[in-house]
Amino acid sequence: MVPEGEEKHLSTGYIWAATYADKIRRTIYAQLKDLIKENKALREAIPRDVAQLNSALYRLLVEDLKIEKTDLVRIRISYRIKEDRIEWLPETLTVEAFKRIPEEEIIKHVAKLKSSWKEMLAKGITYTVESLGITEDEDVVYVLKLGDSEYGSVLVTVLNDELFIKRGVMIYPNPILFEKIRVKIANKKPEEAISEVIRDLDNIKNISPTAIIKYISEEEALKQVNTLRSRVKAPPIEAPSKLPEEE
Repeated sequence: MVPEGEEKHLSTGYIWAATYADKIRRTIYAQLKDLIKENKALREAIPRDVAQLNSALYRLLVEDLKIEKTDLVRIRISYRIKEDRIEWLPETLTVEAFKRIPEEEIIKHVAKLKSSWKEMLAKGITYTVESLGITEDEDVVYVLKLGDSEYGSVLVTVLNDELFIKRGVMIYPNPILFEKIRVKIANKKPEEAISEVIRDLDNIKNISPTAIIKYISEEEALKQVNTLRSRVKAPPIEAPSKLPEEE
């Protein structure tokens, strides 16, 4: 049990960078398992709180430090439970990367993340959205990409100046299912509108009250993504590799 306000420490141990998001999710649930049983509000808040941290770390590791999937990293950060939420303590964040990156380069980018912590937690990841094909019902399936890797799918009906997202799924770094989202696209291309929607899913209900957003397991996300891809006879995405961890 973790009393409210008590500082708790999270460490991933030495792991492959490709597995950091999953390791953080599993560690948090293991550390808070007893509290989660008794606190429904916290149980419902954890997926979002962990997703925000993982998104911020993605930008640090991949976009700033150019970490590769098979590079070893260790991430440590402290947190406390406050008002049924996880409050991350950015001043405690440390990142070790076992690749040819000067230590001062890592320190510089970690300091940059700490200085804009709240903004970075609230800022979503920008996926590249590309058309994958048209279904028999004349809906469009789009693929979500980070770099050259495919990490999601979206099934969309385009209606004049509106976009209706029937279902969308992201696998990495945060497995999320979203559906029944209707948004105005004005003069934007559908790909631009979809990218904007998924970058700020937390606020999408203000735009589309019918929207449904769920944090799901990575396995379920992969299954849902490949179901959407099958609608346009696209090959399935392989399961993300689970590389061995070093503690």
